[in-house]
Amino acid sequence: MVGEILHIVCVCETTGLLVNWTHLVSFLVLLMIGRGLVLRRERLRHVRWMLSAFLLDTALVLWIELNRSAIEQAFDPALRGILAIHIGFSAVAALGWLGLVVLGGLLLRGHSGLRAWHLRLAVLFLVARLGNFLTSFLIV
Repeated sequence: MVGEILHIVCVCETTGLLVNWTHLVSFLVLLMIGRGLVLRRERLRHVRWMLSAFLLDTALVLWIELNRSAIEQAFDPALRGILAIHIGFSAVAALGWLGLVVLGGLLLRGHSGLRAWHLRLAVLFLVARLGNFLTSFLIV
């Protein structure tokens, strides 16, 4: 799989497409989320896929912060346009991840009354995460 990803990166670099490894990792996270959604009725497998996607996404965010000072840019008063929209999507997605992990943990402990809130937050998170992914191509 790693070899295939590296091949895609090389092909994209030679064709001039605006795709870099952060886009590939972000796409992988979306695929993992999709797999987790497919497995939502198999509780333990759903949790494993979603937590793995969360950890990979968190690692990606940390890398972006350490190498691009994303948080500093997010608080720039001159922030405008697509970057502001991207940061908005990113903030909602990050808060959504945290909320989903907390609610998911409570669901695992038997608080089944929170299932509807988990679902509502999941929809909001998915919209934000997809918005984050799509706008990332416009700010590179």
